[in-house]
Amino acid sequence: MRHFTKLVAGVLALAMTFAGLAVPTAASAETTVTVGAVFPLTGSLAAFGKTSVQGLQLAAKEINDRGGIAALGGAKINLVVRDTTSDPADAANATARLIDDVHPIAVVGAYASSLSLTSSSVCERRGIPFLTMSFTDDLTSRGYKYTFQVVPKASVIGSKQLNYAVDIAKAAGDPLKSIAIVYENTAYGTSQAKGLQAEAETLHVHVSLFEAYPHGLTDATPLVQKINASNAQVLFPISYFTDAVLMIRALAQSHSKVQIVGGAAGFVIPEFVQTLGSLTENIMSIDTSAYDQYGPFEKAYMAAYHTFAPHEAYENAVSLFAIAAALQKSRASSSEELRNALASLDVKGGAFAGMPGSGVKFNANGLNEDAYPVMVQWRNHNLVTIWPASSHGVQAAVWNGKTVK
Repeated sequence: MRHFTKLVAGVLALAMTFAGLAVPTAASAETTVTVGAVFPLTGSLAAFGKTSVQGLQLAAKEINDRGGIAALGGAKINLVVRDTTSDPADAANATARLIDDVHPIAVVGAYASSLSLTSSSVCERRGIPFLTMSFTDDLTSRGYKYTFQVVPKASVIGSKQLNYAVDIAKAAGDPLKSIAIVYENTAYGTSQAKGLQAEAETLHVHVSLFEAYPHGLTDATPLVQKINASNAQVLFPISYFTDAVLMIRALAQSHSKVQIVGGAAGFVIPEFVQTLGSLTENIMSIDTSAYDQYGPFEKAYMAAYHTFAPHEAYENAVSLFAIAAALQKSRASSSEELRNALASLDVKGGAFAGMPGSGVKFNANGLNEDAYPVMVQWRNHNLVTIWPASSHGVQAAVWNGKTVK
């Protein structure tokens, strides 16, 4: 039981329903469960790493404040964070050092798909469960036993990015006929763009531009010239924050009126609206969850950090809540036991209610089969859920100035 460290302390019984974890009814000696967290805290992806860690810290505090893991004698979560930088090779090294140094029972990470691919490979070799909210299909298509993806995979996200847009356009009386797809040529961008492209073929929507651009884009003008020349009705950009900002500014400067449906990532974070202001109005984006559905977690995040919770904050928190639920279910004292508990986990509601689908249930490949994407839209500097119409608490969409209910 190297993952647990005895502490001298007692735990008072508390009434607890959060995440389905009960509290011991009598005082007992505390233990800690070490969970590793590997995220980009420096480099171009640092902003996403920071918010990911903030979400994990809130989740750990919530679990610990409510008495820890009852089945393990009130064990508290000991979260150990390491910087992957924004480089995949560094991510692999940071993950290996973390495992060697603190022997975590599980690892959560690493936001960007390219980082999560290398970190998860290290965890697979070491027999450590790796939980992630990264998108790329590759994470759960390699036959790995220890990788668990709490969000839909990128090809599904890309497919729904177009599918929902087609539905909204049709409801607005403006059938979608031609689109432009531009994407960063990374694991995230490529997987999601392929999903979009495949769905366009299925729906007989003409792709007038399918254009990759390199990581580290510094000038979006040539790309925007191609977008404008394509005469597409709708632009589907799959981009991180800096690229998204450059693109939106260049489109505005060119007086483009193209409807924009972003690919999550840079389009759904507070910095997007803080940087671009009114230029974001009515921009849509696919997302894997949305803060207007997070309930108590959103309130806690806003109180702590004075801004809404971006999806990576909540979804990484969900990863930790899943670990806690699996520990409670199995009383696991090893990574192998925890892996088996995660593989059979089926939890709904409570801490998981903010996820579309309201739960976590991993299939044989480690993908959360309960999860599905939602469409969100920027309105008056707020991000609201607008589709699918069957989702809880959705608001009317605005498509090219027309309100669609």
